[in-house]
Amino acid sequence: MGSGAGYGIIGHGAGGGGSARRPYTIRELMDAGVHQCAVEHRPPAGWHVELDVETTWREVVDVQVVQGAGKAFDQCLVDAAWAVDLTWNFNDERRTYRVSVFAEP
Repeated sequence: MGSGAGYGIIGHGAGGGGSARRPYTIRELMDAGVHQCAVEHRPPAGWHVELDVETTWREVVDVQVVQGAGKAFDQCLVDAAWAVDLTWNFNDERRTYRVSVFAEP
């Protein structure tokens, strides 16, 4: 007859080596797109853009520029916001998030 041993963890969260689901912000989810826009459009030093990103449950439904840094660059950031795949923590029926995107020092 054979013998064996096993070890399993069910429902193990943060604090013990498991992988807890981390709530991301829209800004964090836009990181790659923001970087690509900055490289492609080279906005002025010290740039700062404010976006209103409206969501319903887990999808982006509207993006508006509140404060911009240049038309082409702003549009690139709007497109980056539209491309975001929202994570589990975006579960409001409808909500608008103010997203600040700015040059890193």
